[in-house]
Amino acid sequence: MLAGFRTMSIDQAKQATAIVETIKPHLAGLDPALQGAILCELLALWIAGHSPVIRDDMLAMHVQAVDGLIPICEAELFGDEGHPDTRTRQ
Repeated sequence: MLAGFRTMSIDQAKQATAIVETIKPHLAGLDPALQGAILCELLALWIAGHSPVIRDDMLAMHVQAVDGLIPICEAELFGDEGHPDTRTRQ
């Protein structure tokens, strides 16, 4: 699912997916604000680990990858019809 990170090997993608599956239960059921705070801190730690010279580019690359994953994750969560709010606005 992490196709946005094109430099990743297949083994790394599999490892990332396995770690995500391990983390999901820890986030499930938490308040969305708490989920967001957790993800925000993890992202900030990841960005901080890069040279200040490339941080803006790393953040932009990450946001682009997330944007590409949203439709895939939405289908995983809600099926082919998408998020319920999408269905009510049509």
